[in-house]
Amino acid sequence: MAYLDDQRSEIHLNFAAFQASLPSLLRDHEGGFAVFRHAKLMKIFDNYGTALAYCGVTFDDRLFSIQEITSESLVLESRVNADASGPLRSSGRAYR
Repeated sequence: MAYLDDQRSEIHLNFAAFQASLPSLLRDHEGGFAVFRHAKLMKIFDNYGTALAYCGVTFDDRLFSIQEITSESLVLESRVNADASGPLRSSGRAYR
């Protein structure tokens, strides 16, 4: 249960950091996927699959968020995906 609390906290902290970064991300990377960890932007990818693969091999504790960079209305949509062959993955989508 503690891990799920850590993961929820990570997602919310990352989303807040993403929102703060969104104006510059939209200007330079609209349509991309931003990887956040511990409220810091780690890397930006052209597609979700590549971002997810990077996170799967980079963050063995599975604490990260992937945010789609888009200019639509603001909504937080969190997903947690478990895969028996790989890490637990979280992603969020933010719209502005």
